Amino acid sequence: MKYLCLIYILFFAFIQPIYAQNNPRLDLLISQLEISEPKLYDSLLTQIDREQALLPFGEAIKYANKVIKVAETLPYPYAIPQAYRNLSAVYVQNKEEALALDYDFQALQLADKYENRYEVARCIDRIAQLYDNQGNTVLALEYELSAADVFQELKYMVETAHSFYQIAEIHQKVGSFDRAVEYYEKAIEIGADSLNAHTQALYFKKTGLAQEKLENYQNALQYLYRSLQIAEKMKDNRLIGEVNGLLGLVFKKQGNQTIALRYMEGALKISTQAQDWQNVSKMLNYLGEIHGSMGNYVTSQNYYDQALATISSSNLYDELEETFKGLSNLNLKMRNFEKAYQYQSHFIAVKDSLLRKKDALKLAKIQASFDFEKKQAQIETLMQDNAVSGETIRIQNIVNWTIGGALGVVLLMAFALFRSNAEKKKVNQRLQEQNDEIYQQKNEISLQRDELEEKGIEISAALEAVDNSNKRLTHSLNYAKHIQSSIFPTSEKMSASLTDHFIFFKPKDIVSGDFYWFFSQSHRSILAAIDCTGHGVPGAFISMIGNDLMNEIVILKGFSEPDQILNELHKSIRATLRQKETSNRDGMDMSLCVIHQTPKNMENVFGKPRIEFAGAKNPIIYIQENEVFEIKGNKMPIGGDQREDERIFTKHTIILEKPTTLYLFSDGFQDQFGGEQGRKYTPKRFYALLQEIHEKPMQTQCQILESTLENWRKADPSNSQKQIDDIMVIGVKV
Repeated sequence: MKYLCLIYILFFAFIQPIYAQNNPRLDLLISQLEISEPKLYDSLLTQIDREQALLPFGEAIKYANKVIKVAETLPYPYAIPQAYRNLSAVYVQNKEEALALDYDFQALQLADKYENRYEVARCIDRIAQLYDNQGNTVLALEYELSAADVFQELKYMVETAHSFYQIAEIHQKVGSFDRAVEYYEKAIEIGADSLNAHTQALYFKKTGLAQEKLENYQNALQYLYRSLQIAEKMKDNRLIGEVNGLLGLVFKKQGNQTIALRYMEGALKISTQAQDWQNVSKMLNYLGEIHGSMGNYVTSQNYYDQALATISSSNLYDELEETFKGLSNLNLKMRNFEKAYQYQSHFIAVKDSLLRKKDALKLAKIQASFDFEKKQAQIETLMQDNAVSGETIRIQNIVNWTIGGALGVVLLMAFALFRSNAEKKKVNQRLQEQNDEIYQQKNEISLQRDELEEKGIEISAALEAVDNSNKRLTHSLNYAKHIQSSIFPTSEKMSASLTDHFIFFKPKDIVSGDFYWFFSQSHRSILAAIDCTGHGVPGAFISMIGNDLMNEIVILKGFSEPDQILNELHKSIRATLRQKETSNRDGMDMSLCVIHQTPKNMENVFGKPRIEFAGAKNPIIYIQENEVFEIKGNKMPIGGDQREDERIFTKHTIILEKPTTLYLFSDGFQDQFGGEQGRKYTPKRFYALLQEIHEKPMQTQCQILESTLENWRKADPSNSQKQIDDIMVIGVKV
């Protein structure tokens, strides 16, 4: 009997994992996907995603990869990007956001490849969420703005409203409450006819909260009343309790304690019925505070005691700080100084504990972001002297193991050949004693041949290892290029505001020290051509820093004047690179234009159509009625050495009364060596070329610039010149 039981145990231990790997519901959905019409792909993949979320991590990964393979065999490729997003979702659920982002970028590339604009927007939206989770607010905001643009262009109103809501949430997080209100209101407006009732109520509630933070109490009340009306129609007691509490808070801040009490008592009753203990504890604290301020000390004490009991039974210790603070203040008013001191001590202890908790979460987020950036290989994988750090990211681990394996093989072969050589030497010694001089010479020749063969094998193996290393490095560089390219504004995004433009962008190496930056809002577009110190990897490092700082200065801080943007960027570069304390002198030359395409009926408000320009060393060229005009930038860079007390850049204005063609550029084109005598192209020749081609279509101009550059470099076939710097030219017709 004992052995029979053992057999049963072993049988079920073996058979259980096999059954655990089968999921009839998922298998059926995947089978349906294989034979379905393209219009059903999205629905089926969404159902598959929900089913995968219920599985253990390993099983979910297995099914997600299976779905990708099925999607790749379908007659229409539209399912492939979403299949990759489903795989990303599995990694998000397992808190492996670095890998999740990697698959989302793959999904984005595939969606773009198959020209699926809706899926492109969904991928960008997911990437924005992941960046937000990592605490990278600037990138999250940039990607969410791009997602909103595409959704709006495609007229997907629900998704557009959601993106505007996410943008508002990001602004709310960083304390930009006015911008938060702006985007909450956009979300409400654009989703008015398409959002479900619960989402509308949420948007109204969040707008009211942001208005309360701005102390716009009347506006806050209007939005909160709208939210309450919808919540009452839905009979959503949890939401009704929350909004009643917020209405009470607004009236409390207005000094209307009687109405505040009425709303908060109502919120307490409804939230208790809904078992929303978080809101219950908040209301008890507020009611205790209001009654204490009105001199109702016994009632106040009663509410605080209930708050302590609720917090204790529900483990809501985040609310405990306010309870102890309120009890301390109440006992001070009652002149119970000993109890006031005790509660004050409890308050300080809880506050310190919560601060430590917040700091720990913040540090964990910073650490996660740091680990995330290491895994993503954002150019940091490219170290000086073409070496690769062994602990930076997963790709570089593969490189190291490959090189190590190759070197190990070389050493083993060398050792084997050494032993073989030693044996041959012993044999040769015996033969030398037995044979004559002729045999001795033959053996010497044989030995030399063996040595040459050994060296040939070693050289071949070493060359193979170097070749493998170079391939891996090139792969890493190409991946870095993909990351760097993802920060550049898309042609679609620019075309929405600058309908007639081109970008001629030709890095010297795989990654670039030149980059361009663009942001548009209403009738105003901000465009910059930026040339960072150096090119290749060093320049790319600075370009990533410069892009993030531009996002922060323009999008988050709201600077819109070109001279002010350059002033702020200079300070930020010097602070980021610690140029006051170190010998670092890196920086950038740039030209920045703010293009105001003001509609005629709004010129009284926003001024005439115009271009405002500021430059750091770099000029701009504009052409009107076939006449070329140059405006030079200030003779100082962004960042680097600063001897003056404060670096101030100058703003120039061009009134757009005539058709105008504008050019921004780095110095790469005009400094390129070539021609029959191997000289620089020069600014004079460059400006003449722009004048010659400025009336042609923009894409034709771009092609002419590219062919002119190549012809210049290769003018002397016997001495073709290499590209010496990153090259960038941007043209805009306004």
